[in-house]
Amino acid sequence: MFIAVFFWYSRQLYNRAMEVTAVFEFPKKVIYACMPISSGIMVLYSLRFIIEGLVRIIMPKKE
Repeated sequence: MFIAVFFWYSRQLYNRAMEVTAVFEFPKKVIYACMPISSGIMVLYSLRFIIEGLVRIIMPKKE
């Protein structure tokens, strides 16, 4: 749930960022792009952990 909310609002922030930074004259949109990208990475890691957990449940190691 957190990842979905984070992605939604960070995407809105990214879409509204039209300014440039005062010192470097660098678009803020580029800086804010890391937020939706980070939420995508969080989704990938979450899916990985879910799949690993399911594999351990379905096929437990026999010792």
